[in-house]
Amino acid sequence: MNFGLRLKLSIMMVLQYAVWGAWAVPLASYMSGPLGFDGASVGWVYSTTAIAAIISPFFIGMVADRYFSTERCLGVFHLIGALFLYLASKTGSGEVTYLFSIMLLYSLCYMPTIALTNSLSFRNMSKPDQQFPGVRVFGTIGWILIGWVIGFKLFGLEEISAQPLLMASGLSVALGIFCFFLPHTPPMETASDVLGILTKPLGMLKDRAFAIFVVVSFLISIVLAFYYQLANPFLHAIEAPNPQALQTIGQLMEMILLPFLPWFIYRLGIRWTIMIGMVAWCIRYLIFSTGSVWPVALIGLPLHGVCFDFFFVTSQIYVDEESPDDIRASAQGFLALVTLGLGMFIGNLLAGSTVDSATVDGVINWTKVWLVPSGERFFPSSCF
Repeated sequence: MNFGLRLKLSIMMVLQYAVWGAWAVPLASYMSGPLGFDGASVGWVYSTTAIAAIISPFFIGMVADRYFSTERCLGVFHLIGALFLYLASKTGSGEVTYLFSIMLLYSLCYMPTIALTNSLSFRNMSKPDQQFPGVRVFGTIGWILIGWVIGFKLFGLEEISAQPLLMASGLSVALGIFCFFLPHTPPMETASDVLGILTKPLGMLKDRAFAIFVVVSFLISIVLAFYYQLANPFLHAIEAPNPQALQTIGQLMEMILLPFLPWFIYRLGIRWTIMIGMVAWCIRYLIFSTGSVWPVALIGLPLHGVCFDFFFVTSQIYVDEESPDDIRASAQGFLALVTLGLGMFIGNLLAGSTVDSATVDGVINWTKVWLVPSGERFFPSSCF
């Protein structure tokens, strides 16, 4: 892979995840603050990405893989998505149905692009297994950079406002235009097997160990939604400085730990490595449940890197090793459907309702909120 191609793919990844990070982190604080949404409403809006994650694999298999070049699909999706983000920024106080509808339409545009950016990268690399990690890491860098821009209020940006949505819209326009200059990647001669995402891996559930793994992954993804939806409002509530910037500590730790992950897997085995990730999540939520002083809660933020690398990345490796060669791609798609789709959908709704039940006279009892996912995390850990 030459330098020019690597540069284009790296810029694509930076923008791809900067768009997502720009709105996904602060939106809950904006909805629960100036827009006056209750917890359940916030949960429904955040569930739109999960709904789209369930639908997008089938759309990609039926349309994107069959009829259109990948770079054009990406360009069109991001340009249309930019319009929806702009419309989302115009949401008025209490307009829950409006924002839910707009963000669902946006998510249906954005979520397919995650798989499409990966696919475009793989198809233009000579050695994807060696070259892709070095390109994908720029996605994490993009998430971190936009977190610093918004969190440190650079360019006069305010975190709890519509400005992050407008920033995301502008970045989406830039990415949409840039995508048309990416390498031409025509439709596959053999399109994706849409139903295979569900049907092919089901036979693996006959293996008791794999079935337990899928159930545990589903349960863990439910409580994962608590962090993505509630960490930013929580940090604002305890008056932590620059909350969105602080949250990038988790992504920085993710980048630091990832190169050492093969060593942990070799020394401990996949099962214990995954277990460390699950326990780290439980510890993080218990730390958050102390909730009174932000430096204490700050200790839990770096654990995001442990949780993500040791569970999600290792889980992908586990699925790859356990799957027969002819269904590996379908097995990974099935795992994403169970976790990022079904699990996150239920988790976002549960997180929202938990906030409502822990709110008295407009004040959220964050200890009660964080004890819910920490307790639920213990159950799948003991099962595994």
